[in-house]
Amino acid sequence: MARLFFAVIFCVFLNAQETSSNKWTPTNETHVKSPRWNQLSVTWMKLFRLPLTTSQAKSGNWVQDTRCDNQNFFRGNRYTLRKDKSVMLLFDDSNSKIVGIQGEIPKKKVLRKSLPWIHDRGHYVITAYFRDPVSICSNNTSSTGILGDRLLIQNDSSAFDYVTIPLREQGLMGTKWVKGKCFWSMGQLYWYNISSRMACRDMFPVFLMYNNGELNGFGWIVLDDLDITTSTSFVRATSTSFQVFYHSSSFELAISRLENTGLRWHRSALWVNIFPRWRLFCPLKQSTMPCDTNSTQDFPETRTANYIDIIF
Repeated sequence: MARLFFAVIFCVFLNAQETSSNKWTPTNETHVKSPRWNQLSVTWMKLFRLPLTTSQAKSGNWVQDTRCDNQNFFRGNRYTLRKDKSVMLLFDDSNSKIVGIQGEIPKKKVLRKSLPWIHDRGHYVITAYFRDPVSICSNNTSSTGILGDRLLIQNDSSAFDYVTIPLREQGLMGTKWVKGKCFWSMGQLYWYNISSRMACRDMFPVFLMYNNGELNGFGWIVLDDLDITTSTSFVRATSTSFQVFYHSSSFELAISRLENTGLRWHRSALWVNIFPRWRLFCPLKQSTMPCDTNSTQDFPETRTANYIDIIF
């Protein structure tokens, strides 16, 4: 069963630099209060709290493996915990605060990946930021919030090309984000451009979670048979467990067929400002999420699928 991180999502919808990804950005969410995120955790039901500063990271045995460098495809000083790279944390060089998070999977053990996955030295890496990448590792460092003020999904080899995620559910109106099922202790799920005409293997890797209309978490999803024994964040999901996310018989059948090929779904999640599970309510009436394994569908700036899932 897939694991999800329970945390109130920390994404503030602020205008950054114009990029090719701006078509993902909703146009009806312009004045949103900055989130009050104060915790960052991963996994579901058994939370693993992540450090918010480099001093906390070092005291928790996290080790820096990459320094801020304009030659890197991402921004920030990167820290990892032991040999587990399913969760890698990015910190600002100026104020030592957390600025982002990454997930990594080995290239040789998975099917070919496309954006937002970035190929890096024999691995695929996916990156999310909580602060404006322009301010990271610069003299223009932002001091907003403990965890930042926005959620950005890097969508190219440049840290300045990204997908902006709305902080409020209403910001998804008029976009291609499709309403999935609301799951107790997680919130209302959204998937990008999913339909009965798409191939399940072509699913865009990012999903969103909202509670009481506010962004409550997000995640990656990956379709590959990975070794997750040392991972603190990825968990195997089955067709049975996916019923709670899609509530669709056609989607469940698609997942079952994929399982028969030996492939597996994996999920990972992150949460900020953790709310008690009993406060994450869902309506009685649920929406459906069908898809078809016999068709294909293109996504803006995204192609072939196999994915991981992360939630905040």
